[in-house]
Amino acid sequence: MKQFRKQLGLIICAMMLVVASVMTTRATEVIAPPIDQDVRSDVLGWVATQDVSDPATVQQVGVLWNDGKSVTTPRRNFENVIKTFALVNGDAKQFVDACELVDVPLLPPEAKLLEDDLQTPFFSQNMRLYYGRYLTQIRMYDEALEVFAKTDVEKVVDPATLLFHKAVCEQQLLMKKEGLATIKRLLLNTEHVPTSYQRLAKLMQYELENLKDGSLGQVARLMSDVERRLELARGGEKVQQKEEEVVVLLDEIIERIENSGGGGGGGGGGSGGQDGKGDKNSSSPASDSKILAGTGPGQTDDKTLKKENGWGSLPPKEAARAKNIINRNFPPRYRNQLDEYFKKLAERPAEGGR
Repeated sequence: MKQFRKQLGLIICAMMLVVASVMTTRATEVIAPPIDQDVRSDVLGWVATQDVSDPATVQQVGVLWNDGKSVTTPRRNFENVIKTFALVNGDAKQFVDACELVDVPLLPPEAKLLEDDLQTPFFSQNMRLYYGRYLTQIRMYDEALEVFAKTDVEKVVDPATLLFHKAVCEQQLLMKKEGLATIKRLLLNTEHVPTSYQRLAKLMQYELENLKDGSLGQVARLMSDVERRLELARGGEKVQQKEEEVVVLLDEIIERIENSGGGGGGGGGGSGGQDGKGDKNSSSPASDSKILAGTGPGQTDDKTLKKENGWGSLPPKEAARAKNIINRNFPPRYRNQLDEYFKKLAERPAEGGR
């Protein structure tokens, strides 16, 4: 029995070492784009399945791939792959043309060809990347993430483009945890990342790392997201949820201002007003760096910010009281953004979409 336990212990230790080795390998796994020759082989292999008979089309495909004599970049390979799809396949051409319209429609083009079971994974995966990138560029971030969720980073020609645009969507939607994970994967685990992607990814990383819950910065970003959705004619349940988040956060910030209003001055560092207290009724604007402690004459004890339809539908008297606190305590750039935000809410389109 003692010998058996010893052998069992050795087996368990060996299994743990194997698991640890696999986890380490995965943690340090590098995502590399396929080499030029493999991309060319995959493209020509796909072309062969399309039964191309037009000599001019065959010639154009040959020019794109230059007989495999030149070395290029993953981004250039990706662009040439999409061009080849559009040259050879009529549905792909129609889809690509729709995605390249100068006047972007409110509804993205239908992407039925992405679900075509008759197409090869090489076609479907790279066309999904193309579509996801397009949706990101026209600021349809939720829709883009849905496409990226079905796109395998190891099966596309340009993995860096996939990870970068996925990170853009997550950053714009304030998905802090997911965004930082994607950016880390892009910067640390991916080969051939363009310098422009690296620089922008580091900026996004810095912004997400410094994004604080309940801050004016978070409110500003949420308001921008609501405005974006309204500009895209999205006025449905998801937009209303975002609007409610803005209202709740603003209410919490104003409540913090009110709770701290009895202790110190409005700006700090000055001689203060009567009884050594700061001049809470000063007409001087708040600085961009902080929220003042003073509340001014208006209070929001009735939680006016939490009205059913937000500030855009508040009675004039209550809206003026809430705005008075913001004007006295919020930095100018946030006050201006709040004004524009609630103007747009008042002009919002009929409900629908997301």
